[in-house]
Amino acid sequence: MALGGVQMRLFKPKWMNEDSGKAVKAVEKLTDQAKIARAAKYAPDSSVRIKATRKLTDQKVAARIAKYDKSWDVCNEAVKILTDQGLLAYVAQTGEYNNVRIKAADKLDDKSIAQTVYLEIAKNDESGDMRIRAAGNLDDKTIAQAIYADIAKNDKFDDTRMDAADKLDDKSLAQTIYTDIAKNAENKHMAKAALKKLTDQTLLADVAINGKGHDVRHKACEKIGHDWKGCKCSRCGKSSPAEYHIWEDYTCPNCDGSGYIPNPDYDSNNSGALSYGDPGYGMPLSWPCDCGDNKQVCTKCGIHK
Repeated sequence: MALGGVQMRLFKPKWMNEDSGKAVKAVEKLTDQAKIARAAKYAPDSSVRIKATRKLTDQKVAARIAKYDKSWDVCNEAVKILTDQGLLAYVAQTGEYNNVRIKAADKLDDKSIAQTVYLEIAKNDESGDMRIRAAGNLDDKTIAQAIYADIAKNDKFDDTRMDAADKLDDKSLAQTIYTDIAKNAENKHMAKAALKKLTDQTLLADVAINGKGHDVRHKACEKIGHDWKGCKCSRCGKSSPAEYHIWEDYTCPNCDGSGYIPNPDYDSNNSGALSYGDPGYGMPLSWPCDCGDNKQVCTKCGIHK
């Protein structure tokens, strides 16, 4: 092995070329299985290792690559060519990556080993998505449902929680999960996606009242029907369309419609001049009014425009 490493340093194979296109072409020309195996194991570019792995005939080399390669894609290619049941079981039970272990388990004739692998991953993987995938292969659907429920309640990613909730037979729990996401998700697109799945009228009302985003509250309320009080929904706070308001002219009592409030320290009888030390010296003659220069008011709900 050490000699092989020295040889590769002294006589660099073409499949080690920094140009991946040239390296792949070099692998395509290889016919010697020993050289193909070296390229599959040692090529620095994963696309080159994939190309070499596809040409392998040695099952043990393929199993070694499936277990140890640093690239999931290369490992998966190695599993594809594995047919030896003992080596497939070895990869399924001891592989570095759980998605690769699942692929190996899928090819096992011994279903008891496969089920053990699926269960271990479904219970213990750090990725909720991987747990969902493994649980989907379980023959024991009661255990699978318990795993989906755990992910839906506790995973840190809302999209994963929603995927798990979609698989629940307990539709009441699923609706509760969708409600929690719709109410509390920081990502408004995720909240709206959860809201689309929500059908329970009581839970929709909860989102309409307590949802974080006003647009989510309004959309939840639309699904159950707004409770209009005057021109505003008493549940979600949405104002009704403009045509339902009754407008009349409005003059702000603070600025008398000018949009500006005079400086009370300014003496209009003093020719508009303030001397240094006078109250209000250096201050503006007026300030913008909070009314925003509104000209009309709705006589039903009191909003201005």
